[in-house]
Amino acid sequence: MALHPYETVGCFKDATPRALPVLVQWYSVNQRDLANSLASIIHECATAVYENGFRYFGVEYRYECWSGLNGDMTYNRHGRSNSCLWNYSVGNAWSIFVYRFVEGYLSVHNLTLYKFCTVIFF
Repeated sequence: MALHPYETVGCFKDATPRALPVLVQWYSVNQRDLANSLASIIHECATAVYENGFRYFGVEYRYECWSGLNGDMTYNRHGRSNSCLWNYSVGNAWSIFVYRFVEGYLSVHNLTLYKFCTVIFF
């Protein structure tokens, strides 16, 4: 199954209660290949979140994947932050880099072909 496309929302503060309350997964970080490791974490987080039916997700503290049922209403509850690792698009300690799945995406596998016809009125 192809991954549903997602886009960045931005960097936000986190605190208790959590901006995205469900800890989906912790991942290990390969320090020798940091850029690829963090990109892989974002992708794996997106896959896990999509499979759980959530629309918003975030990576906090480089390796924590968070989400939640009403993420679209809670991700920004503590305000914006400048503490994310912007060059890797992940959060740092108590900051979460948030993403959302793009709506209106059509998978080629879900398309139905229609035959168009012309209707002539007299």
